[in-house]
Formats: sequence, C-alpha cells, structure tokens
Amino acid sequence: MTWHSRGENSECPLVKEDLHAALSYAADHANGHLSWFHRHRDATQAQLGILIAAEILVVRFLPDASVHWSFGSTTMGFLAILSVVIARIGTRNCERAYIAFLEHSHMITKVLFSLFPEGGVSVTKTASTLEIPGETDRLIFVERFFEDSKYSAKEYVDRQLKRHPSRTHRNTLENTRLVLWTLSLFSGLLGVLGAVMLAYT
Repeated sequence: MTWHSRGENSECPLVKEDLHAALSYAADHANGHLSWFHRHRDATQAQLGILIAAEILVVRFLPDASVHWSFGSTTMGFLAILSVVIARIGTRNCERAYIAFLEHSHMITKVLFSLFPEGGVSVTKTASTLEIPGETDRLIFVERFFEDSKYSAKEYVDRQLKRHPSRTHRNTLENTRLVLWTLSLFSGLLGVLGAVMLAYT
C-alpha cells in the first residue's frame, strides 16, 4: 500500500483542497530548512573567521607583552582545537538542515504529481507520463516523522547527495563542507604554528 494508491487501496486519501494545503506546508518547510542551512553555514564561517583573527592577534601582540610563552602556546592550542569543534558542529547542522530541505522538496514533487490530471503530464511526444516520485513511499508526507515508517524516501535524499559519475561539480552541501573544513584546517595549522613560534620566541 503506497501514498499514490487510488480509491479503496489508498491508506491516506487526500482531496484536492488537502493537496493544496500539503503543497503550502511542504514549500514553507523547504524554504525554512534552506534558510536554516544558510544561517548555520554563515554563522560557522563567521565563528571560524573570528578564531583566525584571534590567533593572528595572539601571535602578533603576545610576544611584546610580559606574559609567559606557555600561556600563548596554550591559547593557540586551545583555539586550534576549538576550530575543529566549531567546524564539526557547523557541518552537522548544515547537513541536517539540507537533508530536511531535500525531504520537503521531495514531498513537493509528490504533491505536484498528485495535482496533475491522472497523475501524469505530457512533456514530450515519447514521454506521456511522469515516473511516480517516491513510488514505494507509504505516505505523501516526510516519512521520517512516523515511527513505524521504513523511510523509503531516504533513497531520494541519498541520490541527491551522492555525486553522479557524469557530474563534474559538487553539490551545495559538499561545497559547504569543503569551505568550513578548509577554514578549520587553516585555523588549526595557524594555531599549531603559532604555539610553536611562541614557545621558541
């Protein structure tokens, strides 16, 4: 039994008015999760930028201050470790928000499919109907929200996140991971080198 079953076989039949409400729900949540993705990304980038600036200030001005070198080295080491923690948390938050965005985008395709006459639309002379999106899903909604669900929509999300052999570019989440971990790596190396430099200054 699936979400697109007709008539008596339908587990959760929806009338057209319900489908319009479901479309608004899915679109609002997709936009909301995408907005959270941008917030997490921007906040993590800003935090890593602050760490890098702090490390530069410590290396630049601490040798001139009457402070023992161990304090500066410890501070740089702490900032280096903190950059990894911030990058890990930020990356995880971005992943969760982006996956939720994909899930609700998938729901949008199912609702739009249902709104088309007879569940399909003519796009070319050779393709008269569309492939049913989430064909094995039991519900039209995001199935992860239901405890008894097998969450077959996960296949759609995994397919969107996995790089296809024909693709020559990274997706948005891959680029975000790359930027955040590059900043973290730079901050970590700067912290280690700064700690060593302060120890021998």
